[in-house]
Amino acid sequence: MVVLGYFVMLIGVVLAVAGELRLLALAYRTGTGWFVGCLLLPFCDLAFTIAHSKLALRPFATAICGWLLLGLGLWILDLRW
Repeated sequence: MVVLGYFVMLIGVVLAVAGELRLLALAYRTGTGWFVGCLLLPFCDLAFTIAHSKLALRPFATAICGWLLLGLGLWILDLRW
């Protein structure tokens, strides 16, 4: 189970980072204000996704799935945050 937990965590981290980078790239193309906001403010990613749902929904969903897989991997390993 240990190997499975680490594998799920690795996949989760890769998906979360890829989704966040794609979201930041879209925010940068939209405007530097969105980029700085998404980079520094906690819920600006969600606001950007709501404001530009056709563009940003897939990267946001990828990042959320990555975070969920990371949490699942931690749960499999019985690790605490």
